[in-house]
Amino acid sequence: MLLQSIKEDIVNHFKAQHRLARLGFLGRSLLCGLLFLIAASLTHMSLIAFFVGAPLAMIVVLIGFALTVYALMWDTTLYVRRLHDINRSGWWAVLSLFKPISWLLTLVLVCWPGTYGQNRFGTAPR
Repeated sequence: MLLQSIKEDIVNHFKAQHRLARLGFLGRSLLCGLLFLIAASLTHMSLIAFFVGAPLAMIVVLIGFALTVYALMWDTTLYVRRLHDINRSGWWAVLSLFKPISWLLTLVLVCWPGTYGQNRFGTAPR
């Protein structure tokens, strides 16, 4: 059951058409936040090493930048899927790009129960 859930999550990683329950949103958001932290730390330390004179540091900076873009896309998809679960438009996820508003939006999305049964975005998540 858990392996099938992980497999479905990997396949549907960037698909915003699906819905996402509260607990799934919270867990995936924490993982995405951890990825952001790793990418930012990697980029920051590598930039310092680059300016000190380490030649390969720029490659690590680019890897950190790629991880940041990946995490941003994943984070936005998570917000869209969670908004779909409460029967709201995914365009509200644009608010997640502004971090002080994002924290409040995350709190609301974790606390607000999803729509029971089917809504205009599909069936309820398992």
